Amino acid sequence: MSTLRDYVGEVLNAELTCYTYYNAIREFKEERNKYDVHYTANSPQLEDDSISGEDIMGSLVVGLLFWLGGFIAMGILLGMMFDSIKNSVSTEFIIFMIFGFPVIIAIVGIVIMIKKDKSAVTERNEYKMREYNRERERCKQINAENDIKVRRIDEQLAELRAGQSVARNQRETLYSVGVIHKDYRHLYQVAKIFEYLDTGICTSLEGSTGAYILCRQETRMETLADLLVQIRNDIRELKGICYSLYEGINTANQQIGKLCSSMDETLRLQSKIEKNTQITAYNSQIAANEARIQSDMMIYSSLIN
Repeated sequence: MSTLRDYVGEVLNAELTCYTYYNAIREFKEERNKYDVHYTANSPQLEDDSISGEDIMGSLVVGLLFWLGGFIAMGILLGMMFDSIKNSVSTEFIIFMIFGFPVIIAIVGIVIMIKKDKSAVTERNEYKMREYNRERERCKQINAENDIKVRRIDEQLAELRAGQSVARNQRETLYSVGVIHKDYRHLYQVAKIFEYLDTGICTSLEGSTGAYILCRQETRMETLADLLVQIRNDIRELKGICYSLYEGINTANQQIGKLCSSMDETLRLQSKIEKNTQITAYNSQIAANEARIQSDMMIYSSLIN
C-alpha cells in the first residue's frame, strides 16, 4: 500500500509540475502579447506652399489697397508742395510720382504678402515635421524597449517550455508503468486517488472499495451538486421573471379597473344626459301645446269680437 501511495504521489507531483509550467507559460504569453506591438508615428499632412489662385487674388487686393493708399498720400503731398515745385520739377516727374510711385508701393506690398503667406505655411510645415520627428523618435524608443522585453520573455518561455517538456516526459514515464488506468490520468482525479490512499479511505485502486469507484462516485456527486446549484440559480431567475410578470399583470389589472370605472362613469353620464334630453323634449312639447292653445284662444276671441 505504501508503494502504491508513493507511486501515486510521484504521479501527482508530475501532474502539478506540468500544470505549474502550463500556467506560467500562459501568463508569459499574455505578457508577451502586451509588448509585441510596434508603434508608428502618423505622417503629417503638409500644406502646399506653392502660390495658389486664392493667394494671388488676396495679394492683388492688398496691392490695390497699397496703390490706393499711395495714390491718395502722394496726391495730398504733391498738392501741398505744388506751388514750391511746379517750376523746378517737370510734368513727367509729377505724373510719375502720382501714378508710378503708388504702383511701386503696390508691387512691394504684393511681394511682402506672398512671402508672408509662404513663410507662415513653411513655419506650420516645419512645426508639423518637428512634431512628427519627435513622435517617431518616441515610437522608436518604445519599440526598442518592447523588443528587449519580448526577447527576455522569449528566453524565459524557452526555458519554461524545456522544463515543461522534461516534466511531461517524466509524467508519461510514470504513466507508462500502467498502474493508473488511462481514464484517471488527470490532475484532479490523481489528486483524489492520492487523498484516498493517503488518508487510508482505501488501499487499492480497483474493486468495490477501491479508489476508482470512490473517485467516480465523488465526481458524480460533485457534478450533481453543480447541477443543483445551476437549478437553484435557474429557479431564482425564474422566480424573478415570475415576480416581474406578476407585477406587470397586476399593473395591467389596475389599468383595466380604471378603464372600466371610466367606462361606467361614461355610461352613467350618458344615461343622465338621455334622461335630461327626454325631460327637455317633454317640456318642449308641453310648451308647444300651451302656445298652440293660447294662439287658438286669441283667434277665437278675435272672431267673437
